[in-house]
Amino acid sequence: MSSPWYARYPGDYLRDTAHLSLIEHGAYGLLLDHYYSTGSPLPSRKEALYRVCKAFTDAERAAVDSVLGQFFKLRTEGYRNARADREIAIRREHNRKLSEAGRRGGQARLKPGFKPGLSKPQPQPQPQPEEKSSSAAAAFNPDSVFKHLGISPCGPPAFRIELERAWASRNGDQPSELIGRVVDDWEDKHGTKDRGRFRPLFRALSQMRATESKSNVGGLNGTNHAGTDNRNRPAHGFFGEPERDWVVKVTSVPNS
Repeated sequence: MSSPWYARYPGDYLRDTAHLSLIEHGAYGLLLDHYYSTGSPLPSRKEALYRVCKAFTDAERAAVDSVLGQFFKLRTEGYRNARADREIAIRREHNRKLSEAGRRGGQARLKPGFKPGLSKPQPQPQPQPEEKSSSAAAAFNPDSVFKHLGISPCGPPAFRIELERAWASRNGDQPSELIGRVVDDWEDKHGTKDRGRFRPLFRALSQMRATESKSNVGGLNGTNHAGTDNRNRPAHGFFGEPERDWVVKVTSVPNS
């Protein structure tokens, strides 16, 4: 079997041919090229080998004879080189495996459902589990903000989780201030479409703020019951309305 290439190992070659002359290296290289390109032993006739090596002078033909005597054995079928025979056998086995793989691939193309370019099954998108608003997500700690206010949980589940998280991490914040900020943040992100669901929370906060106003009129005169100056606070509360108007309104919300 002929081949347009063959493996050459410089380390092995130099180890075995370090003693050769320049002209002998040339003759050996041409003989190996012919051996691998035909995939068969060299011709047994030396005249033919001289022509393979372009050996026309006596010195060139003597170099061919020297190389043949050192690296080749004359057999019935011609001059053989043990290393070349081994490499050719390895290459033939490699080509056989490639051919077999190609044959199997051709058979696979004949099967129903085969898609060109996809030699292996491709991963398909898998359905992802939907995020469920389970009772566990809405289950609050015994000291939850809604229990503190004395009302049932209200608002979307995600809002309740955010509110509960903020309540759990509060650090001296007044309940009305903390809850108001969470409501403001929620409406900044999601709009006011859920405001109707916050009504129980608004009523409870209104009562809480009214109680705070009675104990300390700070909501109107600039300081709250914690002694904090409110005059530098934003002009709008968590209802999105002016702070003074909101304080007036919370006292008028009926109990439910």
